[in-house]
Amino acid sequence: MQIAEIIEKTEVEGPGIRTGLWLQGCTINCSSCCNQSFLPVNGGTFWNEEELAVNLASLDTDGITILGGEPLQQAKQLIIFLKHFKSISNKGIILFTGYTWETIEKSSIFKSLISLCDLVIAGPFIETLSPDIRRWIGSTNQTIHFITDYYSFLEPWPVFRKEIEFHLRDNEIIINGTPLEIGFI
Repeated sequence: MQIAEIIEKTEVEGPGIRTGLWLQGCTINCSSCCNQSFLPVNGGTFWNEEELAVNLASLDTDGITILGGEPLQQAKQLIIFLKHFKSISNKGIILFTGYTWETIEKSSIFKSLISLCDLVIAGPFIETLSPDIRRWIGSTNQTIHFITDYYSFLEPWPVFRKEIEFHLRDNEIIINGTPLEIGFI
């Protein structure tokens, strides 16, 4: 599986302390995508699906949030990962996809993948429909799908707020969260 980024502990990609898992590669090309470097299919770092599942299941977090790039463009690999992750962990799984729910429902492999998740946010980011009033969701066209009742406590859905966090790794500073307009005085 080609992985663009892993943030082992984040509080801005869903409820609680989560692991953020960004998959590499996307051909949807949403206008104003905030993860441009995650779009090339040949980028990122290769991970064996089972090893990645063991690694992420061992972290002291409440769950994982899978983003991209576009996760569904690595559907076969992601299914292997999710099956293994679920077999060794009872953590919640949230998936963000740029595909619409209608597109997902027409694909047997997408439906198989989605059945392994607890919560799915579907639909492309559309800048003119942003920001949404719902926390963690980029634009008003994106739809929320509770696959299981694991995240039923999110109803009613939390209200939008800008949030950002900084992570230090080796010689890098990684900024994660709601993109902010930055001005200088």
